[in-house]
Amino acid sequence: MQGLSLQMSGLAKTWEGLQSRLQMSSIVVVCTLRDAVWTWENNFHRLKRLSGVNEKPPHFLQRIKAPPAIIKVLDLGYKEKVRIDLYYEALCPASIEYDHKRFGPLVQILGDYLDVHTYPYGFAQTKEEKGNISFVCQHGPRECYGNKLHACALDKLEHSKAILFNICLMNRTDVGGSDDKTADECGKNMNVDSKPIKLCAKGKKGSELLKYYGEETKKAKIEYVPYTFINGKQFNYGLDYRDFKENYVSSIKRSNTLMSTLIKDLKNKEKVRIDFFYEVLCPGCIYFDRKRFGPLVQSLGDYLDIHTYPYGFAQTKEEKGNISFVCQHGPPECYGNKLHACALDKLEHSKALLFNICLMNRTNVGGSDDKTADECGKNMNVDSKPIKLCAKGSRGSELLKYYGEETKKAEIDYVPYTFINGKEFDLDNDLKKSVCNAFKKPPPPCQDD
Repeated sequence: MQGLSLQMSGLAKTWEGLQSRLQMSSIVVVCTLRDAVWTWENNFHRLKRLSGVNEKPPHFLQRIKAPPAIIKVLDLGYKEKVRIDLYYEALCPASIEYDHKRFGPLVQILGDYLDVHTYPYGFAQTKEEKGNISFVCQHGPRECYGNKLHACALDKLEHSKAILFNICLMNRTDVGGSDDKTADECGKNMNVDSKPIKLCAKGKKGSELLKYYGEETKKAKIEYVPYTFINGKQFNYGLDYRDFKENYVSSIKRSNTLMSTLIKDLKNKEKVRIDFFYEVLCPGCIYFDRKRFGPLVQSLGDYLDIHTYPYGFAQTKEEKGNISFVCQHGPPECYGNKLHACALDKLEHSKALLFNICLMNRTNVGGSDDKTADECGKNMNVDSKPIKLCAKGSRGSELLKYYGEETKKAEIDYVPYTFINGKEFDLDNDLKKSVCNAFKKPPPPCQDD
């Protein structure tokens, strides 16, 4: 595989594709280096064999340094998006009507140009006693469970697919709406496995997620539901959907062909899922990101459903409500992992992926630290301050703990570690070819080599 040469046209195409069509199957890459298992100096011949390069270790360190052009290219082809924040309750009649007549059609027509964030909580109440979390919802226990289903869909599915899944849940009121039966029906029609979503909603994870959405809803200081912000400004509930479209979306600079029907698009387009687990200062992970994962995203980003997990073989410690971490490459790595986790939390998903690729490729100026975050943010038109504040606060710790839990579930043996559509990727194989082989009908980029 060729090195990560992020050419201007290639990355522009990747960026547009990642934003407009993030829906198909899956790959998992777990990238963390357990030094005791795979030491760089003692096993460099293995990396040489995997990558096809013959540099000695010192040259490897030089090659990791990203070309200066990488940062400048990251924002090319960027499609301006309008941010939508929607606060709602799963069984609130007004929320259901709003979702059916306004929010749903908006996503269907303008989904390609929106950065959508949804918060399924409304005016519920969170109660904690002796470590147990419970909720009181305006429309009873069924709504609490429905809210959890929505929260778990956002957690378990690729983001744009989760948005459509939850729209489906809200639009199936003729058969119940936002319950197990509806989840199964929506899952069947969207080729989504509803079982993990339901298990999440019934377990501790569902409660933790709903608690989080409650905290976020409280911060927003909403006065009623449904409640919408457009680029941070309150949307007048009395306006017609067409007024919203006319008054707010005129700021979008690129008006390419709009999506006609997103659900039909999802059914007809295959994606391979990638889950990537890694440590940000692990030499093997940096090398893998630069030589294999980065080029894969550049070449096939349009056709991948990518999930990344910045944790590796760190350790999570909890004492008296405080969360701390021990990382293989010291405290700077723990903070770097949090930066990556917070980028995934704060940014639109495809942009977060490119932001974190940038963090991993800027090792010549530190890599995955505040300075790098500022530089990547400046060149990608991203405000790095919320990401850094998140990484320095409790939210960063909560996110890193979550990625630790997900990494533990993956039962990785070494890093980098990759699953392609749920199957372990053998590092001795070619990553791109393995991904292309996972498609039932390989896309055009698979024919380029």
